[in-house]
Amino acid sequence: MPDDGNFYVNPIIRYVLDDGGYVYLDGQLILAVNVAQDALDDYGTRAAGSTGTEDNLRNAELSLPVGTRTGGNSEVDPAIGANATLITQIDRLSPGQHTLAVSAHNTSSTSSDLALAMQFVSEVTDCLISGPAASSTRDLAGTPADPSDDTISAAVTIVPEGNTAATWQITGPTGSTLIGTTGTYNAPVTLQNIPISEFASGSLIVEIADSTSPTCTTTVEILPQRIIGLDSIGGPPIVTTGDLGKR
Repeated sequence: MPDDGNFYVNPIIRYVLDDGGYVYLDGQLILAVNVAQDALDDYGTRAAGSTGTEDNLRNAELSLPVGTRTGGNSEVDPAIGANATLITQIDRLSPGQHTLAVSAHNTSSTSSDLALAMQFVSEVTDCLISGPAASSTRDLAGTPADPSDDTISAAVTIVPEGNTAATWQITGPTGSTLIGTTGTYNAPVTLQNIPISEFASGSLIVEIADSTSPTCTTTVEILPQRIIGLDSIGGPPIVTTGDLGKR
């Protein structure tokens, strides 16, 4: 990867691998292709079949969560399903030389062929922004027995890299009361009084863009404080002291 001031992000491996195998980047296993779950890469490991492995170009997204199934192709008709499991998540590559290695496996020792074609590609950008949300707080709005009018507040600190403006702005999700909110990079900004109705799916995914580069974006997940108990005598509900997951 050239050291040209750009960032190489959201990498994808495009491949034909017949029948299956393991892909390594700089000596680290990143992708298991068409092999049994948890199967180790050794000489005796067989691929899990040969259907759809010879003629179909597949795309494995490396920035997905570990354990995600990938390696399909939705641009052909009919679409091709995933045949790989992501072992190591890779969001970006640093400048310099990298080594891509493949351990190819057939379905049997008597297989008549083996095919391998592979390309590593990524998006190129000169701007990156990122940052998580701090633990949220919950305002009961003076009606502890009625959670429907509660609001959530949480602070975010967005950190820039590369060519950015001095500020960022919230651009989504559609319909959110937060749209239009702005902030300065590297400084905490409290997003206040977000209606609990915006957390219907369990969390709120806030979309943020650089103020002058609308394609330079990130998302921040806000998890609300949850009510875990109610006092039937009339006292305030018990809420979590921090964030809980969606489940």
